[in-house]
Amino acid sequence: MEHVALKDIDHVLLANYFAGLRVRCGYWTMKKIRMLLKSIFDEAVNDDLIAKNPMRRLPLPNTADPDKPVLEKADAAKALMAMESNRSRTGIRDYAITRIGTFCAVRSAEVFGLRWECDLGKDLFIKHSAWEGKLYERHTKKAKPRKVAIDKRTRQALDHWKGTCPDTRPEALMFSSEKSGVPFTSRNWLERNLQRVGRNLGISTPLTFQVLRRSFATHNQKQLKDVQAHLGHESSGTTADLYVVEIPDEVRRTQERYAAEIDALGAPNKPTKAERKPPVRKRSAAKMDATGRKLSSRMAVSY
Repeated sequence: MEHVALKDIDHVLLANYFAGLRVRCGYWTMKKIRMLLKSIFDEAVNDDLIAKNPMRRLPLPNTADPDKPVLEKADAAKALMAMESNRSRTGIRDYAITRIGTFCAVRSAEVFGLRWECDLGKDLFIKHSAWEGKLYERHTKKAKPRKVAIDKRTRQALDHWKGTCPDTRPEALMFSSEKSGVPFTSRNWLERNLQRVGRNLGISTPLTFQVLRRSFATHNQKQLKDVQAHLGHESSGTTADLYVVEIPDEVRRTQERYAAEIDALGAPNKPTKAERKPPVRKRSAAKMDATGRKLSSRMAVSY
């Protein structure tokens, strides 16, 4: 499509282009390409280069359901223990980053956009983001800044890192790269640290910040509104549809619990304790004397 004039690109050409992408690209890649092309043609319309956007009503072709890996709780615990065991300065830093990603469940751009001014004690204030080594001040995926709760052990890990970090000024980055003041690139940090630990431990689930967010949502799906607020979603539908993944064991337990409740209602009614009559004790026939009186041991005469 690179040799086609802009004015010659129409709905049919783009439909055939996306049909060819099906065999080479996954769902999320195709969705991003569609978004970028739509934005490009919107600009062309605004500049009067074309009359209308050919991407306007172009649907994505059917693809296989996108893979949504979830990190098992046991694997998460193993990865955290391995990260904690590194007592070097960078190890203390990386352990704090991993705990923030696992339990604060923030996006990678939000982790590496944190400044020390964002540390509010019991919360982190998410208001900056970093992408490909560049800091975007007062800019996040959602325009509205938000607070994210910190658990006690993550608080301890962050305090430990603050006591070791060479620059803790309010305006300084919490997790700066080797170049002072330059944010980490998420991909580089993951490949050199967390993903390397995952390979050494034999963890098959890809370790990314997106997987950590999805795992948090999946393992806490019974509190959907709380998870929505923690992840910073505007709608609980986004949380439920894009992040929460069904857990087969939980689905089975739900089915068995429902079946047991229905079966119990259809079972024959058993009398309650209050309705049960106490058993009647049979009295043994008492011995009588010649006059018809009950014979007692005191009346017995021994010879």
